[in-house]
Amino acid sequence: MEYAALLFTLLISLIGAILDKPPLWAKCAIIFLILASSSVSGYKIWRDDQDKQAKQLFDTEVERRTIALSISDLNVVHPQILGWLQSKGYTAGTDCRTWGDGVLCDVQEVQGRDKWDLPLRRTDLAALYLYALKTKPSLSPEAFMYLDALFTRGGRAVPLMQRTDLLDTTALLAANSLYESCGFGPNAMRVSDKLEFLLDYQRDAVLRTTVLAQPDPSLWAMDEDPPKVFHRLITQYRRSVAVQDNQCKS
Repeated sequence: MEYAALLFTLLISLIGAILDKPPLWAKCAIIFLILASSSVSGYKIWRDDQDKQAKQLFDTEVERRTIALSISDLNVVHPQILGWLQSKGYTAGTDCRTWGDGVLCDVQEVQGRDKWDLPLRRTDLAALYLYALKTKPSLSPEAFMYLDALFTRGGRAVPLMQRTDLLDTTALLAANSLYESCGFGPNAMRVSDKLEFLLDYQRDAVLRTTVLAQPDPSLWAMDEDPPKVFHRLITQYRRSVAVQDNQCKS
């Protein structure tokens, strides 16, 4: 739209520069082009304003739904995740576990494809839920686009190094690494002054704490799909858990 408006404006200027006393037909054409250019520009401004308002309303609803998110809501979201994975060639399903402020989906391995883990914050789940409601019971193209932005490279996706949700995402991976290593999740999780994750749990009536450090920044810079990077990190965390508690597996 904006390119068409620019073209009209340039054309009008060109005609005005060439013709000092244009004939009647040229005057009519210039008037038409001016009106068309103004209409196109006006429509674009109106459309941008409508899109902005719609996004603000959606973001507000996501915030509200994030607080009220329930298990039944996750049942609406799960088919969207499965459908998106199938579109990427992962047809064996996924095991999604809820912990704290989100869900980790452990994608079942498919021969010839990388192992994937999908950490989803409550905000992500709320957005997917709202997208799913629009097209229920069909799969949502908007939900697929949202997952593409989270878990693929290029296009609308934000590189991992530039994402603002990495601390929350890493916390989900840390919590689930304890579950995968020991068979249970933490009773509580804290963040130290050094941004280490302190996972508190109880074994044999003894309170234990496992410490998991933030990953090296080079991990986020790897030229791989984010789910593969997340799987690398959770594998590192499992090894660290096993070193600190010999009853857990790496």
